[in-house]
Amino acid sequence: MTTKFSYRNNKAAKVTAPLVIEMRERWSRGNVTQAQLCRDYGLSVVQVGRIVRGESWQNIGMPMGETEMRASAERMLALQAELQNKLAPAFESLQTRLADDVAREKAKAFLGDDMVAELKSVPKNPLDE
Repeated sequence: MTTKFSYRNNKAAKVTAPLVIEMRERWSRGNVTQAQLCRDYGLSVVQVGRIVRGESWQNIGMPMGETEMRASAERMLALQAELQNKLAPAFESLQTRLADDVAREKAKAFLGDDMVAELKSVPKNPLDE
């Protein structure tokens, strides 16, 4: 009777997740052949081929090439710029309100609550607007 593979019945496994990552990284750099990986890790050519192509151990990510990394970085920078453009007005408004709150608290500490309340009741100068 065969046992369905599960996470717990891999005690005799030759390949582990860190090993798969290492093999894929070495293969993606282009300085090693599949035959060399077979000799280094004691695996068959078929198994190494499946690992480096992502046919087996699919749950372990494939390393990105330089082109993919640049494209990803460009997308991230564009997203960052878009967010900054969208959030800048709200951030400036928040900074202004925060500065007003800080100034109000400093005035209270310096003048006292009674004087600040009295200043609030003074009408605004129409020439200031």
